[in-house]
Amino acid sequence: MTEVVYISPEWRDITYYCVHTLISYSDDVRNWAPAAEQHLLILVSPRNRTSGAWATRLHPSEKKKAHARRKRMAQQQGATGLSQAAFTAWLNGRKDPKEELMGVLERWRITTDGSDDGPIYILRTHQARHTRQSALAKDPRVPLLTRQRDLNHRHRDMQFAYQHTLTEQNQALLEKAKAGSLFGLATGWLTDVFNIRYQAQQQTEEIASSFHSGSPALLDERWRTLIARSSYFLQFNRVPCGYCVLPQGPEGCMEYMNCLEATDEGCQWFVTDPENEELMSEIGERVAKHQRISQESTAMGRVVQAQKYEVLTRRAEYVQEEALRRTSQDLRERLKARKQELERDQSCHNE
Repeated sequence: MTEVVYISPEWRDITYYCVHTLISYSDDVRNWAPAAEQHLLILVSPRNRTSGAWATRLHPSEKKKAHARRKRMAQQQGATGLSQAAFTAWLNGRKDPKEELMGVLERWRITTDGSDDGPIYILRTHQARHTRQSALAKDPRVPLLTRQRDLNHRHRDMQFAYQHTLTEQNQALLEKAKAGSLFGLATGWLTDVFNIRYQAQQQTEEIASSFHSGSPALLDERWRTLIARSSYFLQFNRVPCGYCVLPQGPEGCMEYMNCLEATDEGCQWFVTDPENEELMSEIGERVAKHQRISQESTAMGRVVQAQKYEVLTRRAEYVQEEALRRTSQDLRERLKARKQELERDQSCHNE
């Protein structure tokens, strides 16, 4: 994932232009930079007037110092990486009694509302990490560990402070849980923690719980309130085929991410949304994969492996069947058509 950059469609053209321009200027002086800095994306140097007195238009009060500064910078003909402080000053300028510089956003008249006379937009670079992490958190293809490494933090859960979509995502899934729209053993845990009374349960069947009568209460009222109000404790972490509600997240999984196959009814911390076509497709693909490996193992005489994948197939099929019973007819038809298309493609590939 290190080579993937997430950019909204509205910013792609300007981002391409800026990055291409920065690389072009940096390549001009790359050979003049120290060996340890030559790989950096942005390099600046007096040689191509990207640093020093030539780089930014000076305030009139600074013009008296310009000649001396040019003379001093001319003696430093190397290239160096652009620090965060210098990059921020280049973008937004510097308002300092001793040195007032105009930033490129002001020179280019980039305003907050897009008008010619509107207030100049101020780019706060520290917010970029929050924006990026929020975008990464919405993409189920980006694993938890990748998001952690993107921030370069040691602690696994530090990323949740940067993901400002966590609360709304949890709330949306909790609303589905209250409506009885989620399926999985973890719904029992959600029921116990949040005292959820399923609307669908009152009208149809009771939803099985992994907690048995006679067992002590999971938590007292104080802990229930703390958990319910903390988006950091209750994390609907996206995993293959659904969500993991284990407080430690998928990295603390004791079932090695066998969400559908940990028990005959799936993992106790797993839930899925039967009305989510992407999740239902992932479950179908997982069942098909187990079936294929089981058949191949049987053909090669690997009896133990074949038996293992027969069990995995049976358990995954149970979750699939129970989830499909809760899907709409339209979604079942689309999933059926998609499965037939994949089978045709596989048949053509084998031929």
